[in-house]
Order: sequence, then structure tokens, then C-alpha cells
Amino acid sequence: MESGRQYEREGKPHEAAIQFSNALRLDSSMVDGHYELARAYQQSGSVQLAIYELGQVLQLAPENMAARVDVGRLLLQTGQVEPAAAQARWVVFKQPSNADAQALLSAASAAGGNRGVAIQAIRSAILLVPGRAEFHTALGQLLAADAATQPEAVTELKTAIRLNGKDVSARYGLASILERRGDLKGAQEQMQEAILLAPQSIPARAGLAALYTHAGDRAKAEETLREATDDLSDDPAAAPLLERFYGETGSLDQAQKAYEALVQRHPGSLDLRLAYLRVLIARGNFATARPMIEDLSQHHETDPGVNLLQAYLLMHDGKNDEALQLLQTATKNYPDNAQLLNLLARAQDASGDPQKAAETFRKVLRGDRSNLEAQSGLADLAYRRGDATDLKEAARQILLFHPALADGYLWRGVANLQANGNAAAIADIQEALRRRPAYGFALVQLGMAQAAQGNVQKAREAFEQALQLSPDPAAIAGLNDLDIRAHQPAIAVQRAQRQLERAPASSELYDQLAQAQQAAGDAAGALASATRATTLDANNRSAAQTFTKIGLSMGQLDPAVDLWNRWAAAHPADPQAPAALGMLFESAGDNKTALEYYRRSLNIKSDQPEVSASIAALSADGGGNLDVALSTAQAAYRAHPASVAAADALGWIYYRKGLPASGIEPLQKAAVLDDSDASVQYHLGVVLGSLGRKPEAAIHLNRASAMAPGTALATQAQQALAKLSGNGS
Repeated sequence: MESGRQYEREGKPHEAAIQFSNALRLDSSMVDGHYELARAYQQSGSVQLAIYELGQVLQLAPENMAARVDVGRLLLQTGQVEPAAAQARWVVFKQPSNADAQALLSAASAAGGNRGVAIQAIRSAILLVPGRAEFHTALGQLLAADAATQPEAVTELKTAIRLNGKDVSARYGLASILERRGDLKGAQEQMQEAILLAPQSIPARAGLAALYTHAGDRAKAEETLREATDDLSDDPAAAPLLERFYGETGSLDQAQKAYEALVQRHPGSLDLRLAYLRVLIARGNFATARPMIEDLSQHHETDPGVNLLQAYLLMHDGKNDEALQLLQTATKNYPDNAQLLNLLARAQDASGDPQKAAETFRKVLRGDRSNLEAQSGLADLAYRRGDATDLKEAARQILLFHPALADGYLWRGVANLQANGNAAAIADIQEALRRRPAYGFALVQLGMAQAAQGNVQKAREAFEQALQLSPDPAAIAGLNDLDIRAHQPAIAVQRAQRQLERAPASSELYDQLAQAQQAAGDAAGALASATRATTLDANNRSAAQTFTKIGLSMGQLDPAVDLWNRWAAAHPADPQAPAALGMLFESAGDNKTALEYYRRSLNIKSDQPEVSASIAALSADGGGNLDVALSTAQAAYRAHPASVAAADALGWIYYRKGLPASGIEPLQKAAVLDDSDASVQYHLGVVLGSLGRKPEAAIHLNRASAMAPGTALATQAQQALAKLSGNGS
């Protein structure tokens, strides 16, 4: 125990934790041992382990109120608001005069949205101990949220500063009020004073930089953070300040130059070297980063920052499983390291398990609700699954904690775009671009929103601007789509070929070339390009889908089946692989096998309305209960109105129930959403024919036959055409 305390005094919490653990092996009933170990874990950043040890304290000494307050603070820090409030209420009940418990109750109530209780509790804490500056700061921050109580908030914050001139939080709160009042100069003066009084305070320096950014003075913001990183080179929290600033403004080239200079001035700083290497990786400069990471690995094998870089290299090399294993081990050793957890989430996503990735991102946010990378990770997952509701909530959280950044406005705009609120989407995305002009992804989304509004020229301009920044496959996809809709696929082919000269190893660009070639009628060229795309990146989902679609159009199902079987083996937790195999066997007329694969997909992920709709449609064809099938398809269509599979299934089941007129609208919508889906064309042709609209029916049946030559679907389309002809059309 004494050895552990000595390590604590020397600022070595990891070593202290080892000694306290050794002591507890000899006597696990030592309350002080568990308490000291909890403190060491907290100092080393292992918050969850600290919570566990404080729980051990409370098992041995349930009346230890100080431990209850401490565990409540840590629970609140990790986002566990109600458990934290429960600890505070218990201590207040047992010891009404415990000011720390009142303060904890206030903080937990504020986090839970109960501002009234929060204000009442912190006023009680001040009555008990009026000389505690942090209590006045907390009350000031609560009162500052309401314009009517801002004058009192200013008084409380000034009282906190009088009691503790180095209370950075009070000055930060006062600066925030002045900022909201439009007094940016006064706010800046408060933060400058805070830095003079507490030059080691990173929040004060970061706060001043944020104020300069708000005032539009990016140069001063950059200078402030550069000085902070330089002056506080021994503080691990200072190293990433410039990295975040340049990342948020999209200026990674400047970040590389800045960190090169910083590393030269502070060669002994591991944290600065790690930040420099992260910037190199963000720029895609793996050739420069690799030997430096390998050198660090020899001397700092278990360092979490080094483990992070090792995982980046493995993922870049296509060794995602190895990266996943490394990150799982590293996060066991450092369970509260947000950077490791965020990269673990991305590796889980890359392995085909987005649900587990979302859980990991949420774990990060339980420890730090303002973590931008985790918030953005959840937003990206919601975006890719087309969940506008979750995406809008992710955007709201980003705007709440990072109102000055472009990200929140962009994701809210994309959510509006997914929900067909195109005008609102354009306004939000333009605001994002005002805050970060050279933002390629935002320009692509603006192009999509303008195209959805019918503003073709503005859409083209946005896509072209994105393309000037980089050979972005999404920008090329947008321009190609515009050209194809304008019946100019040859231009789309030429554009993709030009961009491949800039990035010849891009799987995404070969995917776009394949789609353009297919639209131009060059099936052989399209198949070759799609094959090249899947060869360059076996994990490129879009390329796999393009390859499948082209194979279907050429009547070559076996290569696509082989591709998705390989995908399923590599990504056993990915429900899309069995769903794609179900679609392929359905196209081949093997409905029994198709149903097996669709059900296998649902076993992996039950909440898949489109797959359920496909099962319902096949069940309807196979003599299943049409009412159940219709109910399933309707639910799928309501949940995903932009889903081709859901709209197709609903329209077809209406037809099978003898209600072809009701099936026209969803089938026509499915055909608009994807005019290259042979199944949709066949179903629409049959339904139109049953309504006597034979010329239109013939057009769609001919398309179905041409899109899937040599398949059972093509045979069915030809039989339907013969039936139309036999009836005298």
C-alpha cells in the first residue's frame, strides 16, 4: 500500500494500481485498498475499473458516503445519469448537510433535463458551504441557459472568480454569456485572463481558439492552438489540439507541416509523434508513416496510441480481422480509451457488423457525450442504412456540443434529403459549406439535393466542385447519373476513364465506370470493369452489387453466386450476403432455395423489412396466406418507402390478391427508383397487361426479358408477352 501511495505521489498511476492490486490479493477486505485502487484507475483514465472498485468499497462499507459521491460522479461522467442521481439522493437522504451530494444531485438533474431541481440542489450546496467556488460556477452555468436569469448568472460566475481566481470554468461560463450577447471581445478577454491565471489549462486555450473561430478569425484560432501545443508539449491532451482544428477545417496539408515542425522542436514527445503519424495516415501517406510506426512498435509495444496506429496499418493492408483482434485486446487493456474504441467500431463495421459498431460508438458517448468521432460514426451508420430519424438525432447531438462546426448542419441536411425535405436539406448543406467551403462530401450531398429539386445545372456545379477537390467516386456517380438521365452515357464513361488516370487503383472508380458502361450498352466492358473493381477491393459492397446486376443482365448468375458466397464466408455477420443470394436464386426460378437464403438473412438481422417483403412475395407465389403476405409487405413499404424490394413486393402481392389497380402505384415507384431491376419490370408488365394496358405492358416485359437473358425470369417475361399477343394485342 505504501509503495502504491509513493507511485501516486510521483504521478505514476499505472504503477500505483499494480501495487494496490498486489495488496488486495493479500487482503481483499481492505476498504482503503479498494478506494486507493479506484483513485489510481481514475487517474490513469480507466473510469469503468474505478467504478468497479468503488462498488467494492460500498459492498464492504455501505455507509461510506464519500465513496457514494465519488462513484456517482464517475457514473455521471460515463453518461449513467439515473444511477448517479440515485447515489446522490441516497446520500442527501442520509446526510442532508452533505454539500458534495447536493452538488452531485444538481449535476445529475441538469444532465437529465430537470433544470429546476438542479438549481434548487446547487443553491442548497451553496447555503451549506458558501465559499466553494465550483458551486457558484455550477449555479451560474445553470442560470445562464435562460436569458431572464443571465444577470444573476453573471453575478454567480463573478463570485466564483473572486473566490478562486484560477477557476477556468467560471471564466469560460462568463465568456459564453458574453459570446451569446454578441460581446465577442469581452468573451475573448475572459478567456485570455483565464490563460494568464492558468497557463496549463487546455480548456481555456481551446475555448479562446473557439471564440476566435466564431469571430471569423481563423488565423488567431490557429495561432492560439499552435502555441498551446508548443507550450504544453508534455501534456498528452495538448498534442491533438491542432490535429482536431485542421481536421475540422479540412486542412490536413497544413496539419502535416505544423506537426513536422513541432516534432522537430520536441523530439522527446511521444504524444506529438503519435499526432503527427495520425495526420500522415489521415492524408493517406502510409509510405512515410509505416517505418516510423514500426520503429515505435519496437519500443512502445503496449502503448494505446501505438496500438491505434498499428491497427490503422493493418486495416489499410486489408487485414481487418487482425486489426479487429489487436483492437479488442487493446480496448481490454484500456477500456476507456476513446480513440481505440472509435477505431474498433470502424473495424467492426468493416467486418460486416454495423450493429456492434453502433454499440461501441455509444459506449464512447457514455464516457464523453461530446465525442465528435463517435457522434459522426453513428451519423454515418444511420446515413448508410437510410435511417433519417436516427441521422437527424445524431445531427442534433453534434449541433448541441459542436455548434460552430459544419458537421451537424451537414448531417441534418442529409437527414432532410433522405426524408425528401429537399429545400431544408439544401439550406443546411449550404450552411455547412459556409463553415467549411472545401468539403467534398457536403458538395456531393448538395448536388444530390439540387438534383432531387430538379435543379440540374446547380447539381452539376456542386458535383464538379467536389471533383476538383479529389477524384471522388460519389461526385462522379452524381455526374454520371445526370448524364445517363440526359441520354449521354458516353460522356459518363469518358469522365470515369479520365478520373482513373488520376487514381488507377481505385475500386470505387472502376465501379462507376462499370455502371456507366452498362448504361452505354457495353455489357462486356461493364463486366470487365466490375470484375476489376471487386478484384481491387473484395470488400467494396457497391462494386459487388454492380457486378451482380451486370451478371444478371448478361444471364451469368454463377459468378455472382460465387462472389456472394465468398462475401458470406468473409463476413458471416453480414445479412446482405444471404439476401443477395436469395435474390439471385429467385431470379433463377429456384424459389425454395431463395426462401432459405432470405430466412438465413433474417436470422442474422431480424429487422429487415425489404427481406421480409421478398419472403412475403415468394410466399404469395407459392400459395401462402395472401393476407399475411400483404400485411408484411405493407409494413415494409411504410418503414422503407424508398425501397425497391418493398415497393415491388407490395405491388405484386396486390396483384396476386386480385387487386391489380392497387399494385400499379408501388410498382411504378419501384421502376422509378431502379429502372434496371428485371423483376420490377416483369411484375409491372404483368400487372399492366391484366388491366388491359397491353402496349405499356409489352414495353416492360420486353425490358425484363432483355435485362435478364437466359434466366427463369426472362422465360416468364417471354411467356407473358406471348399471352398478350395471343389475346390479339
